[in-house]
Amino acid sequence: MAVLGLGAALGIVAVYRDSLELDVRSPSFNPAVFVPAILALYGGWQALQALRAWRIVRRFGRSVFEMQGRAAHMGETLRGRILTSFTERPDDGFAVRLRAVEAVRIAETGSRRGTRTEDRIRHESVVRVVAAAPSVEGIPVAFEIPHVRAKGSLRFTLDVEARVNGAAYSAVFSVPAWEAPDPEEDAEEDSSEPGP
Repeated sequence: MAVLGLGAALGIVAVYRDSLELDVRSPSFNPAVFVPAILALYGGWQALQALRAWRIVRRFGRSVFEMQGRAAHMGETLRGRILTSFTERPDDGFAVRLRAVEAVRIAETGSRRGTRTEDRIRHESVVRVVAAAPSVEGIPVAFEIPHVRAKGSLRFTLDVEARVNGAAYSAVFSVPAWEAPDPEEDAEEDSSEPGP
């Protein structure tokens, strides 16, 4: 996106170089002259975000969440560990956060009719963990997954953040968790099936 935004800005300036009027008082001034500047700002912002992500991966390497079991149900305990490749100890330990995020569809009225999706945090649990050697033992994770009722789609994320020698480390993982099947409903379904 950064290359696209910066490239579009440079392309517009190159093509319309002779007809761009920057004097606001001129009768031939066109406010569209600001479009390349907006595209350049957007491209620069995207480039900064990409550079930040690249620096985190370069400095700290990749992080992986190793979960016990294949999935978890609400009401159960999520267990596992976050494996990292860096060996430095963080200044104040790791802040590990479990979030339940609901995607809510909101109807817009007036001149902007339609719907948009907005993320809302329905639950958040934070634990500070001190790991002696995060690259060897990993960062231990143990959270009780809460029962969360949602009208929209619900997802759980596991975030970890730390300051390591002044640098910001962060990683976000998706957690496969959903409502446990109701054993009474399963029993009713089994009893309603005709026997041989």
